[in-house]
Amino acid sequence: MKTHTSKLSSVIVLSALTLSACSISSHGNKANISKAPSNKTSSTASTTTTAASASTTTTTASVSTTTTAAPTTTTTAAPTATPGPPRCHVSQLNIQRSNSAAVPGKAQITYTLTNISSQSCPIIGYPKISLWASNGTAVPIQVNDGAGPTFHLPAPSQVTLSPGGVASFYLGFSLGNGSNSCVTATTVGITPPNDSSTAKVTQLLAPCGPLYVSPIEPGANP
Repeated sequence: MKTHTSKLSSVIVLSALTLSACSISSHGNKANISKAPSNKTSSTASTTTTAASASTTTTTASVSTTTTAAPTTTTTAAPTATPGPPRCHVSQLNIQRSNSAAVPGKAQITYTLTNISSQSCPIIGYPKISLWASNGTAVPIQVNDGAGPTFHLPAPSQVTLSPGGVASFYLGFSLGNGSNSCVTATTVGITPPNDSSTAKVTQLLAPCGPLYVSPIEPGANP
């Protein structure tokens, strides 16, 4: 029995030694196994992607347009000439003393106007009368249109003088009455109605007081 136990112990020891040897051998082999260096080089390609940020600048040209309006042309019609009052110009007339008449203290002289032009002309109204002295100075005198001491006539009416036609008017006044209002003239100025030129008739005239002028009437003796 003792022998058998001894053998069993020997077997266990031997088994333990064997396992220990195997373990050492195994560790030694692991230590001798060296991982062969790998010839494969892992090359990592680093790719850098650069994003080109294209900055597009849009420039809007601000065009300032100035519109100049075409000048407005205003056409002003020429004013229509307003026809003047009817008249015969002095240049168309031959004005002269025709006859005279007198009553105590009063005188009346007739003057005629003859159309010496080739065209007819209208005449209406009272002629303007002025007196002139022998030295050429104007003689102040009052002149009244209308009825005088020797005549009473209607209101003026238009007279159309054809070439060679004749019209006439009266000039009336008072004669010397001893007053200081008498004047002496050697020329009578006669301006046709609505005209600006004067015809001068030479004659001696000594009125006392105002002159009275009739409107122009057709014919030589109104």
